[in-house]
Amino acid sequence: MQKSGKKRRRLFRRLLVRFTIREKHLKGTAVHRLLGDYLFDKSLWIPSRISTAKGIAIGLFFGLQPIYGFQILCSIFLAFFLKGNISSAVLSTFISNPLTYAPLIVLQYNFGKWVMNTGIWKNSPLNSGTPGPILAHTE
Repeated sequence: MQKSGKKRRRLFRRLLVRFTIREKHLKGTAVHRLLGDYLFDKSLWIPSRISTAKGIAIGLFFGLQPIYGFQILCSIFLAFFLKGNISSAVLSTFISNPLTYAPLIVLQYNFGKWVMNTGIWKNSPLNSGTPGPILAHTE
């Protein structure tokens, strides 16, 4: 029984190594010419405490933004330039998935309603000229 577990781990390790993108695969490609050697910075690909924390923060930020379809691209772009771990940024954007879109949109709407102290049509700040409670520092 233990031999089959070792075989599975060995097979998993071989598959992981086989399908991992490496520096030798990217050198000389259009991506390398566009981004330069900064693409091979270890903090972008190898998890460390700081780069993983940056990646998760970036991914959660874009995961909760209502820019569905562009969340992953935006998180990759920002993680690249802030030296956050790209894989953790991409994985943490999946906090918003098709199952959680509806509750997140409701929460975002209610938070915006609370900040602006108004609904969509009633007492709109554009119509009334009065800012919400946070902007006016009033209750």
